[in-house]
Amino acid sequence: MDEKEQIIFNLKREIYLLRLENEYLKEQVYNLNGGKPIQLPTGLQLEQSMKGDEGYPSGGGQQLVLPPIGPGGAAGQGA
Repeated sequence: MDEKEQIIFNLKREIYLLRLENEYLKEQVYNLNGGKPIQLPTGLQLEQSMKGDEGYPSGGGQQLVLPPIGPGGAAGQGA
């Protein structure tokens, strides 16, 4: 397998792992959402949540905290 084929193989594997992780995360959101389907915010809702009273980004006083990534490189694989 030459270098180009190895890169293609690695990228296909990465796509597979990302899809697998995406399905797992969708399940987790579904479970946390009380069994309701996932509802993504609209562009307007996102824009409003990012702005403070004066129209400047405020962050809403909240900081996004992501769970740690397991040793396998994907969330939930280390448990």
